[in-house]
Amino acid sequence: MAHPRKTFRTLFRRNEGGSAVEFALLAPALFLITFGIIDIGIMLLTWVMMEGGLREAARYAITGAAPTQTASRLEEVIKIVEDKTSGLIDLASARIEAHAYPGFDDVGKAESYVDAGDMNGSYDAGESFTDCNGNGKWDNDRGKDGDAGDSADVVLYTFEYDYKLLTPVLNDLIGTNGKFPLRASVLVRNEPWESGKTSKDKKKC
Repeated sequence: MAHPRKTFRTLFRRNEGGSAVEFALLAPALFLITFGIIDIGIMLLTWVMMEGGLREAARYAITGAAPTQTASRLEEVIKIVEDKTSGLIDLASARIEAHAYPGFDDVGKAESYVDAGDMNGSYDAGESFTDCNGNGKWDNDRGKDGDAGDSADVVLYTFEYDYKLLTPVLNDLIGTNGKFPLRASVLVRNEPWESGKTSKDKKKC
């Protein structure tokens, strides 16, 4: 019968299966890193396609050309974006918006109002205001919502999409409920397709 101490020394000297054990210890971390890199790559590709698709659609919209596939120019913009993103993005869960302004100085600004009453520096119901977008109410953004704009208008297009993360580690680091918000935007001025009407003729709000 072999001495127990000698048996233990023999076992510790043997290295068969060491590589398998090392791989088993490192594999989970390696797989997580690999899938994380792939996930980030797909996310960046999605964002690039969003930017490219939106710019391509805006190039169509600034011409004022009549839509060929849809009922309105904004719907045509969405259709072009859908075609350019090659089905990678579920537009049913995305948000594509357009806001039209008379000029670049108006972009993102609230409608002006008379701060009467308690003069608290913010708009209160009942105070008079300039209805720039003609919707009958005061807005924090004076742009005309859901409109690809008229001749010589400035239009801001935005494209928002919640990318579904594939790896739980990225969700813990940068995600919320398994998603990461992506956003693309482009600001353009429509061509003056109305005869004799240029950007200088646009009425400032």
